[in-house]
Amino acid sequence: MSAGQKKNLKFRYTLMVAAVAVVIAAWSGGWFYIRGLVDQRITSELSVLNGSGNRIACGKREIAGFPFRFEIGCLEPVITDASGLTVSLKRLEAVALVYNPWHVILQADGPASAGLPFEGEALSATWTSALSSVRVSGNGIRKFDAAVKDFDLASIGADFGGLNAKTVEFHARPVPETPNAIEVFASAGGLQIEQPDGIGAPVDARVHLRLENGLDLFSGAPLAALPRDDDGFLPVDLVWMSLKSELTEITTSGQLRLAVDGTLSGKVDLMIKGIDQSDNLLARLFPAETGIPATLKGTAMAFGVRETNPEGVEVTRLSLTIDRGALRVGIVPLGITIPPFAAGMS
Repeated sequence: MSAGQKKNLKFRYTLMVAAVAVVIAAWSGGWFYIRGLVDQRITSELSVLNGSGNRIACGKREIAGFPFRFEIGCLEPVITDASGLTVSLKRLEAVALVYNPWHVILQADGPASAGLPFEGEALSATWTSALSSVRVSGNGIRKFDAAVKDFDLASIGADFGGLNAKTVEFHARPVPETPNAIEVFASAGGLQIEQPDGIGAPVDARVHLRLENGLDLFSGAPLAALPRDDDGFLPVDLVWMSLKSELTEITTSGQLRLAVDGTLSGKVDLMIKGIDQSDNLLARLFPAETGIPATLKGTAMAFGVRETNPEGVEVTRLSLTIDRGALRVGIVPLGITIPPFAAGMS
């Protein structure tokens, strides 16, 4: 290799090193510049939120993750709504890749507590893992997933002793084939609710809902602002809901309507496997003194239709009508009322 060639090769290496240094410097400068913008945006959004009657405060806020991520950490966050309900956590962290900021991973570290002013702590919760995935676009959230493991909720109230579950999951996404529709999936595996007589066998609970005009919820719109039918009701498709424990399973589906005052109306069809033990299953979720376990079992045995499903298992089918939260079979009231959903109120 001639001296000229060596000199040319050395120049190219020097040029390449210089180019890499420029890229690194530009990337570093860009990261810290965006970090400043993110910090300003968070401060601005919190200011708007805190002025609306709600409040989110961090004991300490930090932004790390250089060079390829943004890790936004909030130590000892305290969230207070307009009613004064306060929820506090140990730490809340959001992580996004620099080159894919539309996908955010959230992690919450416990323990957590909730309470009202002058009443002190009412609930406390612990878990081993709490993660969620949020995909966003210019118009808001496009997909949301959350999963919690080994969830334990304790209460100091006399009416509710607490609950625990091995897994809790929640998923919400648009329905691709139906514009403006969303569907929600929620489940709790190994769910146990403390009753005065202790904790029974665990229950697996699942629900799948569909809202035909629910897409605006992903943009932060309240439930009461969603488009309603001419009669003022919000259609809700209960695709399925199930409760299962040991050899007993209760499955239901139907078309519901949510009124502005939060009450539900509509019709649902129940399918019960192992009807003889159905009251024991319901008693693990509803106190016996409410009458719900015995009433539903007695109603199903009296009015239900028994048949054998394709798997050769005997099941009982029962249709229920819900009128402003009150349950009945045909014209016969059951004396059971579903409480109004606060989220349905305007």
